[in-house]
Amino acid sequence: MSVLNKFKKQTTVDCYCLVCFQSIRKTDKANLLLVNDVLCNKCRNSLEYRPITIALKDFKVRGLYCYQGVVRDLILQYKEKNDEALAYCFLYPYIKQLKNKYKGYYLVEVASSDKKIKERGFHHVKKIFSILNLPFLDVIKKKSDFQQKKVHNRQIQNEFELVDNSIDLSNKKILLVDDIYTTGSTVNECCKMLIKTSLNKIGVLTIAKD
Repeated sequence: MSVLNKFKKQTTVDCYCLVCFQSIRKTDKANLLLVNDVLCNKCRNSLEYRPITIALKDFKVRGLYCYQGVVRDLILQYKEKNDEALAYCFLYPYIKQLKNKYKGYYLVEVASSDKKIKERGFHHVKKIFSILNLPFLDVIKKKSDFQQKKVHNRQIQNEFELVDNSIDLSNKKILLVDDIYTTGSTVNECCKMLIKTSLNKIGVLTIAKD
């Protein structure tokens, strides 16, 4: 049974925190009878969930955490050391809230390069947001394995492309999802491509804001 399936419903079966590996039932008084998280209260609180919305010209970016401290460490552990189980720790307590907020939306990930996907063995952004059970549209492709911090903003526009013209985006509500929002160059370029094909405004949701 996958980690996600273990936690999809409240359960009386003891579970262990994905970060500290301690028994959630034994460490959390509130969870003596029911366990409904993948982290214990101590580790959950250390993530400091602080949603923030940044209003830009053509879209809004919503970040759920600040890219610092424990959140930064967990994201790096997840994506750079391929600790795939950590995918569920970022959004788990907020599934219902986010599903209600983005009901009817289609998710589009800011894609990684094929090389990075092969190295990790999974799509790290898609796996985080798959917990919301919203449909994904695979329409953006990253052409090369460039590192954003080493690429000038004007070069970003040549690094992404729409890959499937058979998918009609015109009447779909689209939520662009990514793990970290830094300079905004990548998100801005992806949004510009999507805006050209959609009649609706594009939303952006990221795990952390740098």
